[in-house]
This record gives sequence, structure tokens and C-alpha cells, in this order.
Amino acid sequence: MEKIEREYLLGRCKCCLDDTDLQSMWEEHFINGEPEVYGELAIQCFGLNWHLANDEDVICNACIGRLRDAVNFKNEIIASEQLLLEGLSDNIVNNDIEVKVECIDDSETEYLEINTNENKASYKQYTRLQLRDALKAISDKKMSRSEAAKAYNIPLRTLCTKINTNAIIGRYYCVYCSTDGRVFHKGSHLRSHTATKHYRERITQVEHFMKPYWFNEVLKLDIHDLTCKICKTKLPEWNDMFQHFADMHNIGYDEAYTRVIPYRITKKLECALCRSEFSAYHVLDSHMNAHYNNYICHQCGETFLAGSRLDKHVQVHSRGQFPCEVCGKVFTVEKYRMKHYNYTHKKKKVFKCLYCVEEFELVNQRQEHIIEKHKDVANLYTCQHCDLAQECEEWIDPFDESEESDPTPDRPKKLYRKDGTAMYKQYTRLELKKALQAVADKLDEEDNKSKTIKFIKEIRKILKNTNATPFKHKAGKYYCAYCSTQGPAFHTGDHLRTHTLTKHSNERIRQVEIFMRPYYYNEILKMDIFDLTCTKCYTKLPEWNDMFQHFADAHDIGFDDAYTKIIPYRITNKLECALCRGEFSAYHVLDSHMNAHYSNYICHQCGETFLTASRLDKHIQSHSRGKFPCEVCGKIFALENYRSKHYYYTHNKRLVYKCLYCTEVFQLATQRQDHMIEKHKEFIKKYVCEFCDKLYYNRQNFRRHMKRKHIRDKKYKCTECNKGFILKYELNSHMIKHNQVKKFFCNMCNEGFTRKVTLRTHLEKVHKMDVKNNETATT
Repeated sequence: MEKIEREYLLGRCKCCLDDTDLQSMWEEHFINGEPEVYGELAIQCFGLNWHLANDEDVICNACIGRLRDAVNFKNEIIASEQLLLEGLSDNIVNNDIEVKVECIDDSETEYLEINTNENKASYKQYTRLQLRDALKAISDKKMSRSEAAKAYNIPLRTLCTKINTNAIIGRYYCVYCSTDGRVFHKGSHLRSHTATKHYRERITQVEHFMKPYWFNEVLKLDIHDLTCKICKTKLPEWNDMFQHFADMHNIGYDEAYTRVIPYRITKKLECALCRSEFSAYHVLDSHMNAHYNNYICHQCGETFLAGSRLDKHVQVHSRGQFPCEVCGKVFTVEKYRMKHYNYTHKKKKVFKCLYCVEEFELVNQRQEHIIEKHKDVANLYTCQHCDLAQECEEWIDPFDESEESDPTPDRPKKLYRKDGTAMYKQYTRLELKKALQAVADKLDEEDNKSKTIKFIKEIRKILKNTNATPFKHKAGKYYCAYCSTQGPAFHTGDHLRTHTLTKHSNERIRQVEIFMRPYYYNEILKMDIFDLTCTKCYTKLPEWNDMFQHFADAHDIGFDDAYTKIIPYRITNKLECALCRGEFSAYHVLDSHMNAHYSNYICHQCGETFLTASRLDKHIQSHSRGKFPCEVCGKIFALENYRSKHYYYTHNKRLVYKCLYCTEVFQLATQRQDHMIEKHKEFIKKYVCEFCDKLYYNRQNFRRHMKRKHIRDKKYKCTECNKGFILKYELNSHMIKHNQVKKFFCNMCNEGFTRKVTLRTHLEKVHKMDVKNNETATT
């Protein structure tokens, strides 16, 4: 077994065990005229014990790029350390103080020894391992700061300083106020400020804060608790927003996909796209380059958000000799020389006080100035363990996890100010109830999301192992599931299947999650299973349920949600149910029939079953019968949706039927159909009768013509004259001739008629009345 594993690992990258794009680790490679040996770079950077060079050692191109970045990062740390030491030596040149840092044995014990002419001070000794364990114990809430200081022999102030240094996440500024305005340390404070102070200029000032355009190439957006303002829908993911606006509100985007960068400003710094966690904001900000390929470095292949980031990165590849103009010190990168000059010789003051006009070279100098000069104005927080004053609350207690949530009643959160007084958050029972409900909703949302992920995996199984075609249907036309209803419409299943096979073969599996969004709206998926075949063994599957049995027996593949959430159809010229083979005249009749095969939702009043919750909600309206009068004319209806239809079609005259080929909108579906026949005749499918060559643009009218004129199956017979009819209502209309019952009377001359249409003709011709504007005349 060991021999097999050893042979399997031979010829793979020594760093990541990949087997693609490999190069030798110990041969010389020339990059920009300079030789590189990748094995020596790894030993130099990480101190690895690779003393025996093996000619068979290889490394992949991806690891080469990461290795170069690590070496450059190490060189940058060394250069920065040199600059700091130079600045330190300038500050203490006039003092008789010797600072000595030593490392003893293998335990890496660090201690600070200060010798002066007058006295000697000794400090506690501790190892790096002890410091790491102490910080971990505090972060895990196992020890308090004072307990950790005593247990690990570390000074309390040193421990607090280390915690405060690790706690600094970053400072955020309002985009409307820019960096000259107020600084925020929490996302909740930033969001509250923007919502209250800039709600009026939220839209109108966009052009202003994006100036200059060459500098503001991208825009950063905080998407914490992202919600659609149109329909109040929660959008848990950034890409959900684009899909939601396209599907629900017909709003499209172009530049926003690559130039608006999403962030979630919370206590836990994580990427808004891949959910990876980071220790500091600048690390997260650099990570976002990996998700966007707006700019690409042609030397190493790295991607970047903005041109300025690429320009800064290119300097890493342009190594040379850059001497300082003042002291002559030589640097390998130009930016290192600039940093040395600014911090050593120029002494430029770049950190401005937030409360006065003073400027400082270092941020800690500004912090000391604020604590000393502006303690009455600044919102300072005092550590309850060591009386350390800080401007930001997170620097006092960085391990407090309750960043956004309200405290529980028995343990309210304390805020300590300079004078030592404690403040408690105030909240009402209603606020507590809302918070608990929000937590419950979030748990439900996570549960629904896990179920959706499981359903998507099963869809991928079916699409991977069969030739089934997912589709959508709207207004009597079929649409590709990948293009959605914004794409081309198809009238036949052959055209739909050909389009899906040729245009979306690459994204057939990986785009499932996209066309299933939003999840609450796409509760089921419709699939065309015409000529269904298993692509693993090329077995024909004549029935839908045969597929599940075949995969279980032959390939050991199981399903769960697919039984009830994937609905099979056969899109052919003959509309029939894929489960019971029943035939139907129109697609919407077949679609309604599919409810009978699935019991996902059940009406408790009549026992009918339905595919989705939306269909059940629509059905329940039929049970809520009553008296619903029209607000305008007073006409009474038994159902609320009938009253609404009457109002919109009679009084409101709302244009709800949009042309499928242009921007025209109509009040009635028949008006839209007439318009399309007149203006877009070349796009509409034509139905020609093979017996009499009569032309139809509507399939229903064509089928009616075929039944009436060319199909002799007239099963409804008149008992009086033995005349046959195709439809029952035609027989009922004919029987009026034999019965001669006059139900309709003229209000002017009291003459009776057997049909209402005859009464209307009488009123128009004899009494010259406008029947359309005088409905009471025919009642």
C-alpha cells in the first residue's frame, strides 16, 4: 500500500501535490533577466529542511506565484523594520539608554533589559508560546486578563496592549462626508449615520462623491442585511440582488457586476462573496482582488479591482537599484526608497487630529495627543482592568462578540467612560420580542437555505446523468431556464431542446444555482423529459419514475426532494401528461392537471392537492365566498378576485398586457393578440389547415376550426331534430329554438325574445338606442 501511495505522489508539486503546469524546483529559471531557483527561495523564506536536493522535485505555476509573493512580503517586512530602527536610533541618540533584546535557548524567551547610569530595571520573562496561550485563553473567555497575566507571568499592561493592537480592524468613513468627516469604528454606527444624515441626498449626490472619476474607479458598498426596497425581499447574497431585479422587477445591470464591490461591515470580518474570514480589513480588501479580473498582471497572472492597484503591484516585478538621494542607501524596489525617504528624511506629518489643526507623523502620536488635549470632547473608553483610555470601544474589549445584538435582560452590556461611570443599554419588551423573532426568522431562513442547497444538488445529479431539459413557461410560450423569460421564446419543444444543448452545454451543471434564484419563487422546477435517456449507460427511460428506479438499482444514486419538486413534462405537438398520459387542449390546462399528481400542499377545506404554496393560496380564495361590492358601480361579486378583475377591466382601464415584441401595452389579451398579428406577423407562428388552407395565428382557434369543420365526431345530439354538435353549449343554444321560452323583454315596447343578443339588435334598430352605454336597457 505504501508503494502505491509513493508512486501516486511522484511527479506532483512538492508544495500542493498538484499535477498540472509543473517546473523543476532546483533548475535555474530566468525571470526578467534574473536567475531564480525555486527550492532555494523556499528554504530562504520559510527555513525548510530541504538539504538533499532531488532532481525529481517539481513545483506548479500557482505555487511559484505564491512563493514569489511570500519572498516579496518578507523583504518588505525587513525593509520596514530597518526604517523603524533608523527612526528609533534618531530619537534616542542623545540618551544614555541601551535597549537589548535577546533570545535564549529553543523556547524563544523574550525580555527587555534597560540599563541607565542611575538604576537597573528588570522585567518579567515570558515566551512567545506563553503570550499566544494567554491571548487564546482570553479570547475563549476561559480567563480574565488579570488571571491570564498571573498564570502566564506576563505584565497586565503588556497583555492589554497586545490585545488592543490585535483588535484594530480599521476606520470607516461616510461616502457623502468623505474622509474629512466623522470616523466610524462599527458598521452599525456608519449605517445609522448614513440613514439619518444623508437620506435626502442618497440618490442626488452620487455623481458628487464619485468625483474625480479617474480616482474613484470602483465603489465599495456595505450590504449588511441587504433588502429590496420595492418588494421588501431579503437578499442574503450579493449575486441574488442582480437575479432578483432581473426576474421580479425587469431591472438590468452592466458595469455594476465588476465595479461595485460588496462588503459586510460587522464584528467578524468576512468576504461578502465567499464567506472567508480575515483578521484585518486591509487583508480582506486585498483578497477582493481575487474575485474580480478588471485588471490582470501579465507577468504573474494576478487580478486586480482597479488600475491603481495593478500599478502598485507592477513595482514588485520592476526590481533594481534605487539609491536614496539624501543618505545614498540602496533599495531594490522604488516604493521602499520612497517610504525610507518620507519616514526618515522628510518627516512628513500625514495624521491630522480629529478635533484641532495639529498634525503628526505617526498615528499613535495623534492618539496620545487626543487623550491628553481633547479628553473632554473625545468619546473615550476606559479599560476596567488596567485604566487604559482609548478612543475606540473595540480597542478596550476586542473579544466582545455582541457587536450588533442587544444584551439579554440579566446581563446588560457595560460601557466605561473616563470617569469610571457605567452606562447600560435601555430597551423595551417590544424591542426584545422583535429581536427574538428576528433570531427565529434567521434560523428558519438558514433551514430553508440548507433544504434549497440539497434540492439544487439533486437537480445537478439529474442534469449530469440524463438528457432532461429544464424550462420555464409564460404566456403560452416556452423559455430556456438559463436565459429565463428575458431570453428568446420557443413555440416547439425541438427548438427549446436544440437551443439548450448548443448554447448552454458548458453551464448546464454549474448555472443551476443561478436560474433557481430567488429560491422562494422557484419552489419547483419544470423539466422536459422527451426521449429521456441515462447518459451513464445510455439506457432509454420511457417513464419518469423509471429514472429513479434505474439510478437506484444500476448506479446507486438516490434522490429525496426531486420526487416532489421536479415536475416532468413532454413538450411535443400532442400535449399529454408525462405521468398518466392524459391529453389536454392547452398547456395551462395540463399545468393545472399536474396538481393532482402531487400532494406538496393540501387544501383542508376540499382536500385538493397543489404543487406550490402560491397555487394553494390562489385556490383558497374560491372558498372565501361572500358579498364583495364594486366601489364604483355597486355591482356585487361572490369572490374578491372577481371584484378586482371587474374594477381593473371596467373602471380602472389598467394596461396590463405588454406586447412580447415591442413596448406597447394593452388592456385586454385579445387586443394584444390583434396588435401582434398586425405589427409582428413575421414572429408569430402560423397554423394552416391542411384541408381548406385557412390561416390562423392562434392555436386555440385553429383547433376549434378543425373540430367544427373537419372532425365529424359530434357527440351531442338534439332530441327534437337529431342535429349533432361538437360542444355542449352549442346544443344548449340550439335547444332555445325548440323551447321558444322568451326570457328577455324590451323595456320600451314589452316585446319578448329568446336570446339576449336578439334583444340588443332590436333596441339598436327599432328604438335607435346605444346599447353599449346603456346596459340597463338589456337587463
